[in-house]
Formats: sequence, structure tokens, C-alpha cells
Amino acid sequence: MREGLTSRDQFTWIALDDERPVAKMNVRKGGEYPFIADDEKTINVCGAFALPEARGTGVSANLLNEIIQWAKAKGYERLGVDYESFNRLGSRFWEKHFTPFAYCIFRKIDEQILWANEGRNEGIVI
Repeated sequence: MREGLTSRDQFTWIALDDERPVAKMNVRKGGEYPFIADDEKTINVCGAFALPEARGTGVSANLLNEIIQWAKAKGYERLGVDYESFNRLGSRFWEKHFTPFAYCIFRKIDEQILWANEGRNEGIVI
């Protein structure tokens, strides 16, 4: 967290409720996949969190609006976000405020399945 607060390439906004942090968003040049949206006029939201009691109250939308105004003032023309579509709460928020332009799907195979293979000791992989 400290690195995000002191970096010249990453910027963090924190929402407070009576001095208590309740939400935060990070932005930086380049995203998770810079080959998709890496240019001088784009900055990306690369981290966001809100306490459960702050969700649905408008706090995150207000943080996002502050970031949009800041980005415009800095000369950025686009704001991107990379989010995990399986995060249902996050998906609802991001899809309300952004239009998807790329979808990525990753699949991780449980390595334990290899041990179910009778030929595992013979170098046979199914």
C-alpha cells in the first residue's frame, strides 16, 4: 500500500467516513495487460475496494468521478479498468460505469487431477 501512495506512476484515492477509510481506488499508466490499452492518453483503474457497509452508498462512484475529473485535467482522454468478471459485485459496478472492449478468459486446471491418472509414474499425462 505504501508504494502506491508514494509512486509517481500510480495514484491512490481514499474515501473517508469521519477519518475512517471506507473505500479506495488506484490508477496507473498501463494496466494488467498493457498491450491492450497502453498509450499516452489512457490511464487505468488497477485496484479498487470498498468496505461492505460502504458498498451501494455512492462512495465508489464518487471516487470514480474524482478520478475522471483528475484524469481530464491531466490530459488523459481515456480511463480503462481491468476487472475480474467472476467478481459479481465488482462486475456490476464496473459494467455500470464502463463499456467493455475486450474479454479475457483464463482457465486453471487443478493439478491434483494428474494424480488421478494411473499412468502418472510412467510420464503419461491425459
